[in-house]
Amino acid sequence: MAACSRLHRQVVGERHRSDPGRHGASADEYFCLIRFGAGAQLAITITQYLSFANRVGFLMLRVLLSRPFLLDLGLLVLRVFTGTLLIHHGYEKLANIENFADAFVRPLHLPFPITLSYIAAFSEIVGSWLLILGLFTRFGALAILSTISVAIYHAIAINGFNIYLLELLGLYFGAATAALTAGPGLLSLDELILRRFAPDLEAQQSRLEASLVASSGVDSDLSGVL
Repeated sequence: MAACSRLHRQVVGERHRSDPGRHGASADEYFCLIRFGAGAQLAITITQYLSFANRVGFLMLRVLLSRPFLLDLGLLVLRVFTGTLLIHHGYEKLANIENFADAFVRPLHLPFPITLSYIAAFSEIVGSWLLILGLFTRFGALAILSTISVAIYHAIAINGFNIYLLELLGLYFGAATAALTAGPGLLSLDELILRRFAPDLEAQQSRLEASLVASSGVDSDLSGVL
């Protein structure tokens, strides 16, 4: 409507300059002004709608691509599947510890091959159970990560960079790293124990954050005075 008014004033001004005795505009000119105003209003409405749709689409795309979506359920699936699929490797090592030491430890010329073989077996068994239960999850993930790292080194040192030997080890390495860095999530025994023995932990954390914010504000005020 503002654009229509500006056009109307322009038409009237031109008419007045060409014919000082005539005021206003004709019916055709008014009809043109009305059509122009409606078109401008429609263009503004379409622009606003496209801007709104663009913001909504970007928000949805960000949620789908980068924001956590059922994060705790995803961590539960990762822990349970990794531990369930890895644990039998530890039991197989215990079933024939001498064979494992001869095939994987002695070729690396490491000391105490039998002892290290037992450590590798129990790290996979205990670490897998800890992952499955979500109990001391980061310790279990660290134990698995250590054993898998040695296994990757053995595979590269003996057979070179063979993707068919490294793909499974790489998946275990990635899963253990994710559990170590992200933690067990809310669907775990770690979370239940934490809530049982520290029920006011969130309140304490909120008070600590508030005190830190307040102290930073006081420091900034003091720096401004000085």
